Amino acid sequence: VRRDSIEATLRADVGLDVERARAILAGDEYVDEVRENERHWQSLGIQAVPSVIIDDRHLIQGGQPPEAFERALRPLAAAG
Repeated sequence: VRRDSIEATLRADVGLDVERARAILAGDEYVDEVRENERHWQSLGIQAVPSVIIDDRHLIQGGQPPEAFERALRPLAAAG
């Protein structure tokens, strides 16, 4: 993927300031916040990528078929 293609996508699709995005990716401005979030979710048992957390209580780890999400979401929807 070409760098200019990525930058064009950032601008067009999500409206990010490309220069600001570059500065964030090259720096450590958010490193403490990211590490804190990592520790938090790891302490709650996340060991796989991807991991999906539903309603801050339900965890689906790893690549799962749609049926796994359906099984997790149906009881939550029924409970309202």
